[in-house]
Amino acid sequence: KFKFNCWIDVIFGQSGGGYIAQNLISSKEIIGKLYDQTIIKYFWLFYIGIFIAEFKDTLLPILQKYWYAFLIIAFAFFWTGCDFFSGYYLFWSLFLTAGLIGFAFRYPELSIHTDISYGIFLYHMTVINVFVNFGWIEKWLYVVPVVLTAVLLAYLSTVTIGRLSSVQKQKITQETMGTYLSRSRSGMSEKRVGDENVE
Repeated sequence: KFKFNCWIDVIFGQSGGGYIAQNLISSKEIIGKLYDQTIIKYFWLFYIGIFIAEFKDTLLPILQKYWYAFLIIAFAFFWTGCDFFSGYYLFWSLFLTAGLIGFAFRYPELSIHTDISYGIFLYHMTVINVFVNFGWIEKWLYVVPVVLTAVLLAYLSTVTIGRLSSVQKQKITQETMGTYLSRSRSGMSEKRVGDENVE
C-alpha cells in the first residue's frame, strides 16, 4: 500500500510540477519553446502507463470492468473544461488513459493485424502543425482530414519502413546469435581440449 501511494504521489507531483512550469516557463518565448520540446512536461503521462503496468494485477480488473465509466468521466472533464493544464489536461488525460487501456484489455479480440499506433504517434503532430500553419483551425470539420491523413501516413510507414526495419532487426539478431553460439561452442571445444591435455 505504501508503494502504491508513493506512485500516486509521484504522478500528481509530476503533473503539479508541470502545471507550475507551464505557467512560469511557457510565458517566456525562447525558454518556453525549448521546454515544450522536452519530455519533461509530458513525462507524467508515460508514468501513468508505467504505474498501471506495475500494479496490473490490481488495476487491470477495475479498468476492464469500468472502462466506459472512465471514458464518460474523461469526456465530462473535456466538455466542461474543469481541469488543470500541465502539458496536457490532467484529469481528462488520466481518465482517458484508464478508459482506453481498460477497453483494450476488455476486448482483446479487436486487435488488428497491422498495428499503426506507433505510426500515429509519430505523425499526428506533424499533420496537426500543417493544418495550424495554413490556418485550418477552430472547426470540428478539420478533425476528419487530420485523422485520415495521420492514419494514412502511419499505415504507409508501418507497411514499408516498419516491416523493412523488422526484417533487418530479425536478420541482425539471428546473425548476432549465430556468432555468439559459434564462439561459445569454440570456447567449449578449446576448454575440453585443454582439460584433456592436463589429464
